[in-house]
Amino acid sequence: MLPTKYRLQKSVDFQKVFKNSRPIRLPNLAFKVFKNPKLVNEGETNLRFGFIVSNKIDKRATRRNALKRQLRQVASDLISELNTGYDILIVVHKDFPYPYVQEDIKKQFLEGMRRAGILNKFKI
Repeated sequence: MLPTKYRLQKSVDFQKVFKNSRPIRLPNLAFKVFKNPKLVNEGETNLRFGFIVSNKIDKRATRRNALKRQLRQVASDLISELNTGYDILIVVHKDFPYPYVQEDIKKQFLEGMRRAGILNKFKI
């Protein structure tokens, strides 16, 4: 589970990421990355994730929540391998095949982080 300190929670934070970033698109996911100067100075909690799964992906809340749980788990597993000081918004724009396979999600997640330049090359 991704700890609360690593999550974007306020609407204002989501809006900042939307306004100040360009999307990095993959087959199922879109990443919006914002280098947050506040997080660089704080030092402790210096990487935050937000996840968006729309009703257009699936009308069932259980499926949307299951997908968000999978994404949070992948983020939690890889948080030590990512550079710090960023707000990252992950938008699902096409559904993964159900039942969700974490390896498929992880592969796209890693590719998105690599394209954004957040993946710490020394740890992988």
